[in-house]
Amino acid sequence: MIRAGIIGASGYTGQELIRILSRHPETELVRATSRTLAGIPVAQEYGNLGTVTDLVFSNLPLEEAAQD
Repeated sequence: MIRAGIIGASGYTGQELIRILSRHPETELVRATSRTLAGIPVAQEYGNLGTVTDLVFSNLPLEEAAQD
């Protein structure tokens, strides 16, 4: 299983990566970062992703986000 995180996940590309990686059978999506949306559930911002992830956007330094 590959653990993955998306840095800068609040844009269109980030949204698509969340959708793709959340459904991939060999990937566990563990982090989605965004400076502007920190603390907001991904599903609240992008309703279409409510069925694929329960992640909450975080605003962590790159080094800290990479630890997961």
